[in-house]
Amino acid sequence: MIQPASAKTPPRRLAAIYATVLLVGTAAGLAVVFTLSLLTGRSQLKDAIAAFVISAFLSSLLAFPLTRRFGVLQGNARLRPRATINIERLPDEVFCWVLDGAVSLSGAVKRSNQGRGAVTIAIPRSPQSFGETMHVSMTPVSPSGTRVDVRSRPRFPLTVVDYGKNQDNVRAFLNFLGTRTAE
Repeated sequence: MIQPASAKTPPRRLAAIYATVLLVGTAAGLAVVFTLSLLTGRSQLKDAIAAFVISAFLSSLLAFPLTRRFGVLQGNARLRPRATINIERLPDEVFCWVLDGAVSLSGAVKRSNQGRGAVTIAIPRSPQSFGETMHVSMTPVSPSGTRVDVRSRPRFPLTVVDYGKNQDNVRAFLNFLGTRTAE
């Protein structure tokens, strides 16, 4: 039922990308330090420390654009899941259901605007994460139908792993709306 916003990079391919980045960064760092040591005649311990620092710096410079390109950081579909559901009910009724859904997730409604059909829900901290922020938007699609878009993201901006908590939030919210629709 939940469709990720972007395709996930396969783990083997991701491991190959990181290994390549680390090897290239380390080789570049060692080449720079070796060249500098030949030109300046510095000691080997200082060269080893400099090689470590420079290779770590070059690896991070190379890794950041690649991780952004392959969806590992902020664009990760698992970390920021998104789902859409169409409900054959009036937007006002669905808006009330969304507010009830916030309570069912033990969340607090941070902002709500019934005119725009938008609700922001703060999900509290858990052992898996520092909390999440859920955005729900409702759009009328027919005289008696409403499209509901649900997004969940970590509250802490530097979160890299949330152990599936955001996906669980979206799934639980859609299940709640599904049970209300069936009534």
